[in-house]
Amino acid sequence: MRFFDEITPMRGFLSALSAFGNAFEGAPGASFSGGARWRPRARHVLYLVLFLSSWAIFFAYSYGCRLLEASLAAAVNRGAERGVLVDSPRLEGVLPTLSAREIVLDTDTARLSLEEVRAGVHLFPPHVSVSSRLAGGSAALRLEPASPFSPFPLRVRGELKGVSLPDLMTGIRKELPITVNDGTIGLHMDVSVAKAPRNAGALSGRISLTLSEGRLRHGLPVLRVEELTNIRGRAEIALSAGNVGIERLFVESGDIALEASGTLRLAGKPAQTGLDLRATLALPPERANLELLPRRTRRQMETKGKVLVRIGGTVASPLPNLVER
Repeated sequence: MRFFDEITPMRGFLSALSAFGNAFEGAPGASFSGGARWRPRARHVLYLVLFLSSWAIFFAYSYGCRLLEASLAAAVNRGAERGVLVDSPRLEGVLPTLSAREIVLDTDTARLSLEEVRAGVHLFPPHVSVSSRLAGGSAALRLEPASPFSPFPLRVRGELKGVSLPDLMTGIRKELPITVNDGTIGLHMDVSVAKAPRNAGALSGRISLTLSEGRLRHGLPVLRVEELTNIRGRAEIALSAGNVGIERLFVESGDIALEASGTLRLAGKPAQTGLDLRATLALPPERANLELLPRRTRRQMETKGKVLVRIGGTVASPLPNLVER
């Protein structure tokens, strides 16, 4: 018994079992083997079974939590080797909820920081929820499987609110031709994954992206203004059958505006994605260095104040074609 006495939960179990025996005998200090003959009643047996079942559930839950904590520690260590740094991870609650002070995704090209991260499993209805703070705003993600036994089709809903674009872009390590000084973005996503996500045709749903109060400086020689202010924009995107449909995309700053629509045909590699886009750029002649533009484009800008372009080819080799009408 020395081994069992050294284990606190087992010692408590033996004490409780002895108390049950005393209660069944009806005399303090009595034992199962001594004294008058004891005949158990049905309710006594039921109490004992319930007690043993409860103890087994508690022991299994405690052991399961320790396994989860060990798995979490191992996952954090593996993530650190791949550039995913987790600060102060911990498990809370009956259905364990993972929380962390900060999760940093660090790669050669960018660094993204998520603060106050919480991820939990819910049973009614079954889903996984993730929430965090991101670049001064909030981010939320919800994963809803078709059933507890089959993850597909998997519904993925996400939302960004009040995310600061300058703070988000500070993590980009590549040099860009623009400098974003102000602006907030928002996103709403409702996508269904029919099967393995590596298959582009498995995705369907909608994504909406908004930009407000943007301000940036650029190095584009074709524009006479060095800074664009009060930038706002919106993109409405539909996913279906391996295609990304851009139903409407517009970005405008005062009297300078860009509108586009069309389809991207997804391929095995991003660079091979096919393009079928139509874009219109509105740019008043007095705000552009027209002498830097090709002759046909310059003529359209001088006469209409805008230019229409059809873009084909692929992402790696786009083929723009000026539309004259």
